[in-house]
Amino acid sequence: MTAYRVNARACASCASPMAVHHVAHQGQRIQIDQCERCGSIFLDYFDGEPGAVARSIEKAGQFRPKVAGSAKNCPECQVPLALTPYLEEGGPEIFRCGECGGAFILPVQLTALADHELPPPVLKKHPTVELFETVMDFIQGLKQL
Repeated sequence: MTAYRVNARACASCASPMAVHHVAHQGQRIQIDQCERCGSIFLDYFDGEPGAVARSIEKAGQFRPKVAGSAKNCPECQVPLALTPYLEEGGPEIFRCGECGGAFILPVQLTALADHELPPPVLKKHPTVELFETVMDFIQGLKQL
């Protein structure tokens, strides 16, 4: 355990103690909590974007889904977890803590989360570029007169 964590967290699904595991993620080693009994995972807010972390966990191949379940209270702050869409645009649902921002992921959700593709970013033109293009189109129109 790390200095910021004195006691083992209890699994939000089966109440068993969660073990700390290290996972390679985007060039760093992050700590995640996994229940040895049911396979559920808890990610702290600062561990990273849950979908990317889920892909790193799956890539490591050391975590295998064990059983399905449901979640109750946050392993960190003990407040009730809320089942919410992973992204505003939809995608798999995961349990989130409204207090600490942590994500509790059941084994069945981990694979769905890892497989979920993020939508491509929408690139918008800067208003100055749009204005420039409008002016250039206007000038081109004048040249044709």
